Amino acid sequence: IVNDSLHEIGVVTDRQPDFENVEFSTVSGCSYIGKHKTSKNARMCHALIIDIDAVDVTKLRNIIGLAESKLIPMPTAITVSGNGVHIVYMLSEPVPLYPAKAKMLSDLNAMLTRKLWNERTSFDPNIQYQGIVQGYRTVGTPTKKGHLTRAFKLSGKVNIEDLISSIDEIDIAPFLKPENGEI
Repeated sequence: IVNDSLHEIGVVTDRQPDFENVEFSTVSGCSYIGKHKTSKNARMCHALIIDIDAVDVTKLRNIIGLAESKLIPMPTAITVSGNGVHIVYMLSEPVPLYPAKAKMLSDLNAMLTRKLWNERTSFDPNIQYQGIVQGYRTVGTPTKKGHLTRAFKLSGKVNIEDLISSIDEIDIAPFLKPENGEI
């Protein structure tokens, strides 16, 4: 559990005594109330994080090029944690996770995943959608391959409205379901 001081992150990444045998730790873009990291206890969303697997240096350059060309929103940071990357959008204002807002953020996260995960950015054609409370390897802890998880800052925080406006009709189409169930 990480508190406001963030002291706990250093304890884990510095492998202090209680954590010297811990293989890795995870952190999500949400904060929680209570002792357990569950969807029910999620209170605020501070960041949307998009996971993309099967990324090499060329695919990573493509992701950055798409952002520089404004074809995708410029990420706050990109985290490299093994075989893939996490595209991090730190929100300028945390979003309270009331049920309707949590659903909206989950839908937005899925649409951003669909927009970002494609043949230019991943060797894996099978898009994997993660929830907004999904935990990812903490920066400074080991990856599956034994390297350190690293993060690279690209820009500042983003407005949720800018992320929403970056979604095109083509990004929304797979999520629309006809009312009568017919296609």
